[in-house]
Parts: sequence; structure tokens; C-alpha cells
Amino acid sequence: MASLNPLTGTLGLRKAKHLLRRATFNYTKEQLDLFAGMTATAAVSSIATNPTNVLAEPYDPLPSNAPDGFWLSSGAHPNTFSGNARKRSHITAWWWYNAINQISLKHKLSFFFAY
Repeated sequence: MASLNPLTGTLGLRKAKHLLRRATFNYTKEQLDLFAGMTATAAVSSIATNPTNVLAEPYDPLPSNAPDGFWLSSGAHPNTFSGNARKRSHITAWWWYNAINQISLKHKLSFFFAY
């Protein structure tokens, strides 16, 4: 039976791999080695921080007569923009690119909470 005592040492490769596989979408061998040397508290704190985006906010130059530009950070209601289907595909690609290229619990949680 598993112990409820907190881990005091480093994670090691097996536990670090389990944590990264469960909490993120993608990780490298170098990131796995880094997490293997961390304590459980340090590793969870590291993946729980809010990361900066790898890919900047998408910009939409269309329609050419009245560009919506950076619509994600605007205060306008999403239904007021033209080309919503195109914008949704931009957002999807932008979100997935950031999710796959970051070690962050934020993306995996938001993906599973959405479904």
C-alpha cells in the first residue's frame, strides 16, 4: 500500500517521468533529467507557474478594410469580430503550439476541464 508520507528526496527518473507525462503534453530528455534532480515540491511548483507564451498572440490582418488585429487582448466581445471561424482556428493552433512547447500544468488542466 502506498505511503501518505511526503517525499523528502529527489524525484528520480521514474517519478519525474510519471509527473511530466501526467501534467504536461510534451517534455524532452533534458527536462526529464532536470526534474529527476528536483524535490517533489520544487517540481510541482515549477510546473504550476504561469508560463509566458512561446508563440506571441496571433494577429489577424483581415478584413483589410477594418483589421481586428490583436483581438485576444482587446476588451470587445468575441461575437463583434468578423471572421470568427478563421479566428478560432488561429487560436486553436496558437494554444496547441504553446501547450506542446512548454512544461506547464496550465495547458493540460485547461484542456481536460474544457471537455
